[in-house]
Amino acid sequence: MKSIGLNTSEVRTSAEGPAFKLGERCSSVANEREYIYVEADEAITSGNAVLIHEDYGAEQIDSTSSAPGAGQGMPAGLAVATIASGGFGWVQVKGPGDVNLNTGTSCAVHTQLTSSATAGQLDDATTAGLEVIDGFVTTGAEASNLATCMLNYPTVGRTL
Repeated sequence: MKSIGLNTSEVRTSAEGPAFKLGERCSSVANEREYIYVEADEAITSGNAVLIHEDYGAEQIDSTSSAPGAGQGMPAGLAVATIASGGFGWVQVKGPGDVNLNTGTSCAVHTQLTSSATAGQLDDATTAGLEVIDGFVTTGAEASNLATCMLNYPTVGRTL
């Protein structure tokens, strides 16, 4: 695992190619954060929750990508920088969020989070058909659809 002198907010374009092996992990001992290097399967916005595929491609979580047969059981993470489609960057999977998480309006603190119809946004909705996103928790109140968060190796869980 890499960690010394690594800038986890640095991204690369598809033309530049990856700077690291896809799926490589890095950590920061000082703040107990961990990251996975991915290729963006679509444009990914900083602060959005992403689904990490077995080939280390990443896409923003929504109620379609997280559904059974599509993403259920897959690892998830937090985009710490905006990555263009086909580009490369780091996704956080453990520790206090480097950036605030995109959340639904009035999303409660310390409540089970679920997928939503909005790409990359998690919510505390209890609507049937949404997937629970285990391992993400908000640690501060939502303001302008953003909330501080903590990650503990998130995954797409059961369907409500």
